[in-house]
Amino acid sequence: MSIENIVKEIVTSGGHNPDDKSIVDNVTPQGRDTVAGMKPITIRIPDDRLRSNRITLRHNLVKAFRSAGLDPKDANVSESIIPIEVKEAAVDLEGTKYRIYFKKSGKQTPPTAEDESLVCYALSARQKKGKAITAQDLIGTFDDVHADKTLEECIERLPDDWLDSAIDRANGLFKSKFAPKRGSHFHRGSKEVKQLGEVFKKVRKTYMDGKFTNLDINKWNPSDIWISNGMIKFNKDNYEEVAQINLELEKRFVDRSFYGVSLKKSTGDVTYEHVPAAKELPKDQRPKVSIKKTMSQTFKEFNDIQVKFVIDYGGKEVEIQFRTFGGDTHQGNITKFSGQSSQAVHGKIAPYDAYIPTSVISTFKSDHGEPLKRLGDFKNIKESYERKNLLQQQAFSDYAAMATGFLMTLDKRGKPKDWDEGGFENHKAGLHKGRGFASKIMGLQLAAMVKIMTNEQKGDFFRSVIAYASSRIPGLSSVHIKNK
Repeated sequence: MSIENIVKEIVTSGGHNPDDKSIVDNVTPQGRDTVAGMKPITIRIPDDRLRSNRITLRHNLVKAFRSAGLDPKDANVSESIIPIEVKEAAVDLEGTKYRIYFKKSGKQTPPTAEDESLVCYALSARQKKGKAITAQDLIGTFDDVHADKTLEECIERLPDDWLDSAIDRANGLFKSKFAPKRGSHFHRGSKEVKQLGEVFKKVRKTYMDGKFTNLDINKWNPSDIWISNGMIKFNKDNYEEVAQINLELEKRFVDRSFYGVSLKKSTGDVTYEHVPAAKELPKDQRPKVSIKKTMSQTFKEFNDIQVKFVIDYGGKEVEIQFRTFGGDTHQGNITKFSGQSSQAVHGKIAPYDAYIPTSVISTFKSDHGEPLKRLGDFKNIKESYERKNLLQQQAFSDYAAMATGFLMTLDKRGKPKDWDEGGFENHKAGLHKGRGFASKIMGLQLAAMVKIMTNEQKGDFFRSVIAYASSRIPGLSSVHIKNK
């Protein structure tokens, strides 16, 4: 029996279709039809199969080849599951030689906890070996790793390309100027990291007079793993303000006794860069900001849920939308940032209202009355859309009238003659009409506030929300490193 027929037989016995090219294909994992003079075969097991299925399949193939009188050998290449090299039996001519790869199929995004924990294990292996590692070095004990996922869980759940990335990121960090000191420990979800989180929960209440009491920790420090050297303990009773813990992290970063690493998938020669604590720039160094375009802020566009601004941010075009993202809340989202990678896009801006100047709010009150609260009023607006009783009907009319007033401020063409005086009676943005109605009103309120800002206030507002979305909040965001 030929090698290809043996492969088909074993794959079939494992419950897979060998004629499906997404499972068995005569190319390398990279799509080449030859490799080092050999004919490649790549076997991809669907993502709902565990890694052990591929190991079992490899074992069964080796056994079948030997039963057929062939001599399968391990390929001398770095892969999480070592490929098989085997030569076809031939009577007169030299037999064709094959290299058989074992990969997990699918391109699903791997579980975050497993990916970050695996980088910790790879860093430990790199520290232990003292030189660049491969997947085969992920063996032995890992007493210097404090992660919430075991090595077995990581390897079991992660696709092979993410295993390769973890190895490359570990090798890259040890080649960089941020290399861990000898004897370092690697943390993901450890008690030390949780202690640090408790410190942040306390001190965030003091930032900007308590306007950020629910601030996400990633806006303060987006590190996914932490590296320590020596005894580390954080007691929240020792800190009262953000500046105190930021100063300690700065000192520990300099002596490499404790520092954070923000991770993203990278392969090859991975490099790292220093991200310093965010500080307020002098006025002459701040990016110049102007509004190039507004969207969904006219009577004609009232049914579009997404209130948007296109901003010139120091020569770069940034698009920001303000809408609901589910639940009973309203927030901003960067949907375009020219010159930035896809990872820099989709930065969320929850507490945008914290950056609206008090003078603007006072002027707004004079024109439109008491502002609606971003969190507290959203649910009430949404529920009023149902108009199930007299109270809801009246509330709906009041909210719709407010929205009409916002549009009068925003739309220089004024209210159309055929505008329904009931106001937003036919609003139908999104599948969840009540939520879309609430989102539109909150977005129009913000747009009306931006409209009455001075140019300087507009610049400060959009610089602040962009900094928030990018986790570069002056006086708050702290030092870390990240891989490119």
